[in-house]
Amino acid sequence: GTRAALLGHRVAGKTGTAQKVDPIRGGYSDKRLASFLGFAPADAPRIAILVVVDEPEGKGAEVAGGTVAAPAWGAIAHEALRQLDVMPEQVRETASLLVSSMGSGAADEAAQEPAAEPPIQPGRARVPDVSGLGARSAMRRLAQSSLEPELRGSGRAVAQSPRAGAIVKRGARVKVTLAPPG
Repeated sequence: GTRAALLGHRVAGKTGTAQKVDPIRGGYSDKRLASFLGFAPADAPRIAILVVVDEPEGKGAEVAGGTVAAPAWGAIAHEALRQLDVMPEQVRETASLLVSSMGSGAADEAAQEPAAEPPIQPGRARVPDVSGLGARSAMRRLAQSSLEPELRGSGRAVAQSPRAGAIVKRGARVKVTLAPPG
């Protein structure tokens, strides 16, 4: 089941591997059915997914539910949570601190923002592109990537450093220059 792990989300689930019946000879065949049933986040589920793989190729542990179905479940669950805007746990904590410091109205906007991409390596993060965003949206996007915003000016983001796409240490400061539209 560890192959169903999702970065930033606790998962609950169960693997399954079953022998299939040989209808001609009777008894069990050497063919298998591999499965993984899981839900996430474990503490407040938003999704429940069952993945079943009929007759996976291989022998022994190669055809077990944890080896065959769990990784597929992880990929499907990751995309489902992203589309549902379910933020990873560590990002959710950072965003809630940011939202409480920005005042009312920000919570609704934060809930609609897409979940941050998982960091490339533990302790690292990809700098998101905040160009064209207002101050609140830029702060929220950076917080979702576990980065500390430093804003200068007012209006919309016209420049940022480090550049979008750069890989930096989590918690790094990102300087954003804002300017009025026009």
